[in-house]
Amino acid sequence: MLLNSKQAEHLPKDMIRVVEGETFVDHKTALGSRQTIAGVKHALIGMKAGGYRKVRISPHLTYRDKGLPDLIPSHAVLVAEVWLRAVMEASKVRAQ
Repeated sequence: MLLNSKQAEHLPKDMIRVVEGETFVDHKTALGSRQTIAGVKHALIGMKAGGYRKVRISPHLTYRDKGLPDLIPSHAVLVAEVWLRAVMEASKVRAQ
């Protein structure tokens, strides 16, 4: 199951994009703010706008032994595809 499809059921419509039948969730995050799991944060570091990475994220950088009920089992290795669409200055991120 793709996490984006499950997440989309609970997110505002302005965060959801569908491209060629694929559901994408647009997230905005400030690095160092603890708004995203550590594995995704590590994948973003060093990326440039327009960049793409597909990463395998070990459980110690995600949800460890807790998982997410009915969604991610405990000790799961996650595969995430990350597209960095834009990089903003910290002051612009806070203003949004």
